[in-house]
Amino acid sequence: MSDRTGSRSMQGALAPADEQRANPRVPVCTPALVDQPSLWPEPFDVVMENVSLGGAYFASRYLFSQYDFFHCRLVLPGSGPVAGNELRLSAVVVRVEEQHGTGDGRCGVGTFFVALDQRDEEILRGFIREQSVSQTSSP
Repeated sequence: MSDRTGSRSMQGALAPADEQRANPRVPVCTPALVDQPSLWPEPFDVVMENVSLGGAYFASRYLFSQYDFFHCRLVLPGSGPVAGNELRLSAVVVRVEEQHGTGDGRCGVGTFFVALDQRDEEILRGFIREQSVSQTSSP
């Protein structure tokens, strides 16, 4: 929808500032194990809700702080060629939502991947490609 000046109205759409990712993200719902003894004495589970080559968004029952650094492991879901592969990721927290939208007491944690080794990057790239194709072919 355009206004009189020909510029697009942002009503009902995401403003460009709201979506500044360099890499496309795809939804995923898979458990991941966080392990960072300097922050938490025991490993614990989180749920990865979306992922891109640049980072991921997790739901966690533990509260993170911005700039926390952590390691996590997860097995990719699905039925494609990369399904079942384990990824080991290192991430830093860039955003925390203390009240995650589910209302179950979990917080939302936006992260940036600090480094991906070549193997994990290739597997993650294949997973994102698979998920993107399945999203566009779904009714």
